[in-house]
Amino acid sequence: MSAKKKIAVAVVFAALGIVSVLLGVSQDAATRRFFAAPLVLMAFMLHVVLFRCPHCGRWRGMSIKKIKRCPHCGEII
Repeated sequence: MSAKKKIAVAVVFAALGIVSVLLGVSQDAATRRFFAAPLVLMAFMLHVVLFRCPHCGRWRGMSIKKIKRCPHCGEII
């Protein structure tokens, strides 16, 4: 999967979570916790899992800009 597709997947889950939180304001707290919190957590977990260096396996960080080299091992990504 390309970096653009990985970013798109993480952004979609984050957007769904944020929209769910905003729409859930009018709902009770249990509904918000049941629907919105898992989507926001999944977006963060996808970012942590998908944005790893293919060489050393370490997380590349929260930056969404295109990184050409791993900040840890220096290999070309």
